[in-house]
Amino acid sequence: MKNDEVNARPVIEVWLSSLWSKQTSQAFKRAVRELLETSIDLHRQVKLILKYWDKSVAKSREAALLFQFKGAARVADATAMMNCCALEKETDRVDYIRYFIKKALYEDESTVVGSVIMKNENEQIGVKQIFESCVEAVPYSVHCDLSSTFAAGESFMGKMRRYFETSMEKFMTHVRNGSLVFTPKYGVLSPDNHSMIQEIKTLDPYLIHWSNVIDYIHPKKFHIIAREISGSDIVHVAHSCNWTSLVTGTDIYDINPAMRLYFYSSGLMSTEMFTSVSDGIIAQAPTHFRNTCTVILARKYIKKFFCYFFENEGVNCGCVNGNTPLTAPFPFLRSVHIAHFMFAYKSTHIKFDMDTYDFLNDHDV
Repeated sequence: MKNDEVNARPVIEVWLSSLWSKQTSQAFKRAVRELLETSIDLHRQVKLILKYWDKSVAKSREAALLFQFKGAARVADATAMMNCCALEKETDRVDYIRYFIKKALYEDESTVVGSVIMKNENEQIGVKQIFESCVEAVPYSVHCDLSSTFAAGESFMGKMRRYFETSMEKFMTHVRNGSLVFTPKYGVLSPDNHSMIQEIKTLDPYLIHWSNVIDYIHPKKFHIIAREISGSDIVHVAHSCNWTSLVTGTDIYDINPAMRLYFYSSGLMSTEMFTSVSDGIIAQAPTHFRNTCTVILARKYIKKFFCYFFENEGVNCGCVNGNTPLTAPFPFLRSVHIAHFMFAYKSTHIKFDMDTYDFLNDHDV
């Protein structure tokens, strides 16, 4: 990534594609060996994984694709096939299903080697295959008619690849100019892990992205850690995938049966409204009624989760435009109720202006 002659594609191949070019395979091996030779403070578990990858022999294109096909076949879930029906063009539908089965984000005459990462398993050291789809990581805005970045009529998979490439180019620019340093660490996030907390605190970060760590730790323990590593000008970014399991009302079975049809029809209308401004994506046939209802119920009760998670913690919260932390309903999202937000402790005096989410005064929809 630090090599100015390298573009974004080979990096994305390593992260997201089951097929690599020979050049990508060779560059990956060089990078792994350089890390092993020059990084003296790597955690033992990280070194074990790097050594495992260093010794792994590249598989053939055919072996890699067969491995992915078998993995896709073991997943008893028809969601991908149902989502495929939301694509307007036949070519997009075919490309999407090919990707789902092969996980080959790039597939052309240069991709002749199977990914070392996506074809090997050793659960004893933490190398595990989960056959996830990177389609879920592409935001709704990429496929929106209102997007000025992605041209109308561009293929579904073409937009995906370009989104990852433009994002990776920005990431690589920061790595090359030294504004972003990536150091892999391994450890348990706990208030008792004083060495890790102190190590993060010493970095004096101005932004910490927690991913969905908050789904796996009690709020009080999380805030002990977050406050300990927070400086005077730090913003925290996080998302929650499982918050609906903590809040009553987000499941349609929590609702009075006489009102269920109202939320179901409202969910259908909301989904169709967002789909109408998408490029190349049409309204789907209704999915499971629980998911359709959650589109509305999640927006109605999201503030309850914030009141629970930030109770007496003294924070300012923010989300896009300050309206809701929830993304627009979209067929290719992992879930219609993932909450994305940022926050800062009031002691820092950081506010989010127009993006402020005042959950204490948010009224039910």
